[in-house]
Amino acid sequence: MKKDEDCFVVEGIRAVGSILESTLSIRALIRFRDSDAKGLSRLEELARRRGVEIRHVDERNARKYVSTKTPQGIAALVEKPPAPDIALLAKDARRILVLDGVSDPGNVGTLVRTAWLLGWDACVATPGSALFFGEKVVRASAGAIGFIHVAVAPAQELRKLLQREGFRILLAVPGGDTDRDEGNGRLALVLGGEAHGPLSSWPEARSIGIPIRKSPVDSLGVVAGGAILLDRFR
Repeated sequence: MKKDEDCFVVEGIRAVGSILESTLSIRALIRFRDSDAKGLSRLEELARRRGVEIRHVDERNARKYVSTKTPQGIAALVEKPPAPDIALLAKDARRILVLDGVSDPGNVGTLVRTAWLLGWDACVATPGSALFFGEKVVRASAGAIGFIHVAVAPAQELRKLLQREGFRILLAVPGGDTDRDEGNGRLALVLGGEAHGPLSSWPEARSIGIPIRKSPVDSLGVVAGGAILLDRFR
């Protein structure tokens, strides 16, 4: 059994422990034979309770599943969930994080994790952002990818759906409005890439920002800035 296009790999004790608590279908728990890290037996027991196949592999065969230089001893081979219907997602959600051209996998994974922990309902990426189920994104999400709704949609289609469903759209930009008052309605927060900002035009969006001191260092970065705004409008 190897990775395939229908699956993604979750690696590490904490992330695997989280994914075992999710509703996703897990094809196999992979334990590396030479690992003696604490907590692995507990994860095996959780997997057995779910009826998940457990495979013990040596270091050479572990490379079929993970590419990190120092594997943490355990991984899970997880089936990708079906892509959600974007229209239904926009209809049901109240808080949606939109990633428009966030290409760094570590940033995407960390933002997915932050959005989930701060109570947001979904994360939607436009083409040009890092893939949600890529190895680095999954690793940075620390298992949150198994809980929050994620989807990919063209920006124009997404804009129409958000407007139709009554979302107020907030676009994070340097120097944007710092007013916090957005009420309790439905919100979509758009974050662009660190170097060039969003890939698409969001003419109906309200530009928002975070007050920072005047300095040659002119940006918090998309992860830090995104976390502040996700908390502000949670």
